[in-house]
Amino acid sequence: MTARWFLISLWLLSAAWQVVWPSAALGRETAPDPTTVLVHGLQAEEMGVDSAGLLWAVEQDRLTFLSEQGEVVAGLDLPADRRALAADSRWGVALLDTHGRRLSVLSPSGAPVLQQNLPDESAHLAWIDADHVALGLTRAAQGVEIRPLRGETKPLRLWELTPIRQQDGVVFLHSVVLESDPGRRLLYALDSLHGRLRIFTFEGEEKARREVPNPRLPELEAWLSNVRASSEAGSDKSSALSPLYTVLRLAIAPDVCG
Repeated sequence: MTARWFLISLWLLSAAWQVVWPSAALGRETAPDPTTVLVHGLQAEEMGVDSAGLLWAVEQDRLTFLSEQGEVVAGLDLPADRRALAADSRWGVALLDTHGRRLSVLSPSGAPVLQQNLPDESAHLAWIDADHVALGLTRAAQGVEIRPLRGETKPLRLWELTPIRQQDGVVFLHSVVLESDPGRRLLYALDSLHGRLRIFTFEGEEKARREVPNPRLPELEAWLSNVRASSEAGSDKSSALSPLYTVLRLAIAPDVCG
């Protein structure tokens, strides 16, 4: 990722927004200077920058790769049954199904490449390289898994967290959002609810920790406390509610300390 790229991802209830790029912000503004390209007609629900420096954007069930000049380079149709995806113009598209228990990979042209059933539920993912993806786990004792797509190598798990079991009652699931920087071989993992950031090498070494305040956290914790109290007062003491909130998302800037 060169110094020109800065990606801002926003948690949106309604994502009818135009793409402003290469500053890669989501907004309705017109292009403020000649270095910014306004891509008319593209309303991105998700977006990112891949290892080749191309912008990818998802609109409904269509993924589009765009050049630095805002020109469409390639595109492919996506399955509707998906929870999360990571796109790369060289490596393809990695997808999680809506339950977070099946990983699928499509080629850059959209052809099926492989499928893997996952032992633990995941909610987010990122490409590491052509042969590995990183998964953000929701219930496991670790928050991150670097998973090989081929061969017999065991997955590498990182970031010890408290495991969440079905009988734990009303609790938040782990929501670990991921971004990778293949050029510096760094993986950024953010606890989207509590604002805890971890930076790992692709080999699994922890390089840095940061704290990012979540202004919505007190509101969400109060809501969870009320739901828990109502559940405990009810007749069904064994019922469990495990909501998954993605509030904070990652932006990688060139000057982030690794």
